Amino acid sequence: MKRYSIFYMMFLVFAVGASSYSAVTNMVIINLAIKGQVFEGFGQGHMGQFTPGYYQNYTSASLAAFLDKLYLLENDGLGLRICRVLMPVGDNPSHNHMTRIPYPGNKAFEPEENVFDWTGQEANLWYIQGAANRGAIMWANWYSVPYWLTVSGCTAGGTNGSVNNLISGKEGRFVKHVCDVLVHFRDSWGINFEYLSLINEPEADWWVYGGGQPGCHVSASQAITIHQRALETLPSYGFSPQLIAYDAAYLTSYSYLDTLLASGIASNLPVISCHQYQVSSSGINGWNLRADTYGKRMWSTEWGDWANDGYPYNRPGVQSLIYATKIHEGLSKLHASAWVMWEPDFIFDSGPVSLIPRKAYWAVAHYSRFIRPGMQRIESSDTEPNSLTTVWVEPENPAGRKLAIVTVNNGAQDTTANYDLSGFSNFEILEKRRTSNSENYANIPTGDINIGLNSLTVRVPPGSIVTLSLRLKNCAKLNADFDNNCIVDFNDVQKLASDWLVSLAWPCPGSQTDITDDCVINFRDFASLSQEYLDIQAFGPCPADDAVNVLPGSDLVWGVNYYAQTQDVYLGFTENAVAAAERNSPEYKMTLGRDTASYDAVLQPQMTYYWRVDSISNGRINKGKVWSFTTGQETELVGWYKFDEDSGSTAHDSSNYGYDASITIANWTVGKIGNALNIAGTGWVNVPADGVALLNNQVTVTLWQNGSSVQPHSDTIFIAENNSSSRMINAHLPWSDGVVYWDAGSSSPSSWDRISKAASSENYKGTWNHWAFTKNATAGTMKIYLNGLLWHSATGLTKNLSGAALFRIGSNTADTSNYNGIIDDFRIYKRELNADEIRAIYQEGL
Repeated sequence: MKRYSIFYMMFLVFAVGASSYSAVTNMVIINLAIKGQVFEGFGQGHMGQFTPGYYQNYTSASLAAFLDKLYLLENDGLGLRICRVLMPVGDNPSHNHMTRIPYPGNKAFEPEENVFDWTGQEANLWYIQGAANRGAIMWANWYSVPYWLTVSGCTAGGTNGSVNNLISGKEGRFVKHVCDVLVHFRDSWGINFEYLSLINEPEADWWVYGGGQPGCHVSASQAITIHQRALETLPSYGFSPQLIAYDAAYLTSYSYLDTLLASGIASNLPVISCHQYQVSSSGINGWNLRADTYGKRMWSTEWGDWANDGYPYNRPGVQSLIYATKIHEGLSKLHASAWVMWEPDFIFDSGPVSLIPRKAYWAVAHYSRFIRPGMQRIESSDTEPNSLTTVWVEPENPAGRKLAIVTVNNGAQDTTANYDLSGFSNFEILEKRRTSNSENYANIPTGDINIGLNSLTVRVPPGSIVTLSLRLKNCAKLNADFDNNCIVDFNDVQKLASDWLVSLAWPCPGSQTDITDDCVINFRDFASLSQEYLDIQAFGPCPADDAVNVLPGSDLVWGVNYYAQTQDVYLGFTENAVAAAERNSPEYKMTLGRDTASYDAVLQPQMTYYWRVDSISNGRINKGKVWSFTTGQETELVGWYKFDEDSGSTAHDSSNYGYDASITIANWTVGKIGNALNIAGTGWVNVPADGVALLNNQVTVTLWQNGSSVQPHSDTIFIAENNSSSRMINAHLPWSDGVVYWDAGSSSPSSWDRISKAASSENYKGTWNHWAFTKNATAGTMKIYLNGLLWHSATGLTKNLSGAALFRIGSNTADTSNYNGIIDDFRIYKRELNADEIRAIYQEGL
């Protein structure tokens, strides 16, 4: 009853509104001396409860947009970091009671012992692979054991929910099942799980025969045996995931937890986890104590608004407050370093063509978009009892640490939050967001926020959530920093000059530009400013300003000013971006001491670059002049086919080598960059082997591709062979099984180094994607990059690349297995490009 009375109060807050209440002040005390847990990320649980329906009802574009909303930060996405995947175990084929996870959400991988069925999983895989492709940390979670390992013959539980339903002595067989499933995910579907939970809510007594979802009661002693078998078996399959113990159902399950932590497996359990449904102060304190005592990370691994409280009554604000309150409870009370919510259906509405974020989605965004991995909680307290504030700070950062503050007003009165920032010498507001009954993640109006001396006040209406993102500046206030941006620059010079002219009309201007405070703005103020601006600039750039034909391997070198203590280096592609860049900008490269006057830049051929070096002295940052130069050709680029011709049968080589290629039965079309070549399943490009003949121990191949609707298909996108028909380089993008194969280095026609990974259809057909394939035989590494990011890699691959004598793009060397799709901007290098260089090539096409 208590839970519903709290939520009913939230309902009243939104029903009444703000106008009848006068504002109360909530003093928020931030105690820098008391720091809490370091955050690992927010996450999302996947049970196959709703996602199969999404797969059936929405287009691939809508599903991709939905996953972007969950796992990316772009376009106001949540930026989730953890994907918790329920591994389906199916059920006894004679049973039909899994109403909570409809088919195919619970389709078994091993329906009978040693009988595997990997088909029909598309309704789950789109979500799992989509999360992995967006950089999520993958976590495999078993809710039950297969029915053929249960006492009752049912994966929903036993006839008595308090008795073990895993057959005694079958713990090792269950672990073998787990390993077999993990192997298939890794080798066939390209998913590596970094975390593993072998049991879910094992201490609960509600897992009973005929229930609506998988579950299995397992005693603490049997759980220890399961984990022992896992620790023995996982390495033999090539796995070393972090084990999570144990997805507890209750925060009061102390005896179960204590038994595990006192056993021999305790040292192999880095994370303890609990669900956040049934909560008490003693339960929270008990888990905190055990996490601290045993040195474990504490995760809150499941909570969702199962009842959709408030939502059926057209009061979405109620649900948003419920989510915000539970997140605050998990972070600031339970001290969770990760917070994982349940199925996404609770924060989205199912629209006719797409999934639409609810107000609860924006409540989560107030936390997940600003409290990012690596940030640390700072102790804070509210004087107003209906307010909840949590405060998080970035680690040390040369650009100035970010501070995230989230306040929830669960009360019925308008509140003014007054944040005590006396522990911070200087700060600026980066973002200010509010969700209330009338707002969804809106910018807070200027009139509702006020910056004071070492303080900040914000209006927090009843039933609202406020998030502030601040940058804590690493500098004291400078006399001549008139715009308070930690930099004395030309804008400050202009401000002083303008005030000097205006001040001629007044005997005592009283302006901040009167640095010397002598009631006049004159040369003495300019002299004071010049010490902060003019005396500490870098000089003498090499390459010289506006230089051309600079070698791509050149270092940037300059003269260090005598007064500089440290120096910040910036490098980019546009003058305006470099001129405006700060330490949190992509153009920022590194901070150097005064004794270093060079930077080893990663430069692309035939590109114009802009750069500057800032000089810092006694905390004062002084922007340097923006210099520029243009690079020439790279000598290790041995083939570059832009396919920008619009007719004829010749593809010109834009590298220094000029190895023009001949085209057979292919069509010119619009490309990703200019024009492109449509191989269309019939053509190919015959490339002179002179370029690939220069390969030895390293290679990089990059290209844009857009596969046709017939993909996946058994075809080849490029290949180079020696005179013995041994593959020196070869790629299938993909083969008919949907797997991308990258072969590089061969010792015989039947033996070559290979890496492979299953790809989602959006990665190879119907749209443009950028792929890069690298090998370094000396280091033994092979890598595949997708759209500028590392997608797959392996080590221990040392076969040599020398001896190539035949080279084709769009087919094999017999001119068959022709690629079905369009190819653009094909490049081959005789060295391994690094991640930054590959990302730069990808960005050229954006």
